Amino acid sequence: MFDLRADPYEQADITSNTYWDFVLRHAFLIVPAQKEAGKFLETFKEYPPRQAPASFNLEDVMKKLSTAGGS
Repeated sequence: MFDLRADPYEQADITSNTYWDFVLRHAFLIVPAQKEAGKFLETFKEYPPRQAPASFNLEDVMKKLSTAGGS
């Protein structure tokens, strides 16, 4: 776990003497966090994304360039 406001480069586990003490003292928070994340992910079954995610690959670009209109 990192506090990105206090440690934006995520160096605490390397440079801090007390980082692992903090992690071990707060390990009990992992299970409730997983439960909340699971509930959020379940909403995607009921309300799936409405459009395909943006992606870029050369094959699609070449197909668009080879069509007559180019669009």
